Amino acid sequence: MADRSTHPADTQSICLSSGLPVNVGWTGASGIAYGVRLVEVLLRAGRDVNLVHSQTVTATVPAEMGRPVEMVLEHLRAVSCEGSGQRERGKFNLFNLAEYSAPMASGSAPSAGMVICPCSMGTAGRLAAGAGDSLLARAADVCLKERRPLIVVPRETPLATHHLENLAQLSRLGVVVLPAAPGFYHQPHTIEDLLDFIVQRICHHLDVGVELVPRWGVQNGSNGEQRPRPRDAAGEPARAADEPARAAGEPARTAGEPARAAGVASAEASAEATTEQPAPASSRSAE
Repeated sequence: MADRSTHPADTQSICLSSGLPVNVGWTGASGIAYGVRLVEVLLRAGRDVNLVHSQTVTATVPAEMGRPVEMVLEHLRAVSCEGSGQRERGKFNLFNLAEYSAPMASGSAPSAGMVICPCSMGTAGRLAAGAGDSLLARAADVCLKERRPLIVVPRETPLATHHLENLAQLSRLGVVVLPAAPGFYHQPHTIEDLLDFIVQRICHHLDVGVELVPRWGVQNGSNGEQRPRPRDAAGEPARAADEPARAAGEPARTAGEPARAAGVASAEASAEATTEQPAPASSRSAE
């Protein structure tokens, strides 16, 4: 059964959501942090979110985010209009795979489209074949028949030939295939910076205006140099006052773990430089 405590009828009187709702699907592919961050950003942007996830997500969330899926969902409820008490935020509605009475199962219910993030290769194959064997697949099929935006975010490597063929078929049907392959010209310093790069691109295709990371050619300096993302006194990316420093559900880093992913390579290079000292002059002359 769906979580009735977060269904639209319960919160219409207190929430001032803007725009049409966005349907989001989570599947069992690696990269669930992208999907969690997407829902969080949409809710903060005032968009209602209808979420449905596959059963496999109950395994990938603990494996990749260090906590059960129920805790992540509770976090998203806390971010929403209902949980935060901020009327300008979106409502969070959760449905299960067999709940075909959900609005996303019918083209008569308006929506801004659907994002499947992350999208497993099995899901991509079923969508390419037109199989509507779950609410998630049916909702995607509705977007295709109604000519609404449908975005799939695959995170698989390497890709087999049939994976590529399925994604190509989806592209021919009008689906936006947006791989979870973040760029680096925004000078990412954290995992969250990488997540936000992809989430911002998704939101752009949904016409949801968010500014999470610098855009190419928009926030560059006059000499063409990329301006760094604003940071707080501790050197971390600047965020909203009520926004957690880490992505939803991400476990805290240990004291010995690098605080910023982008600094790992430079740290390793520095360590190598200190260990590889020049050979003594006598040995060089002998060579």
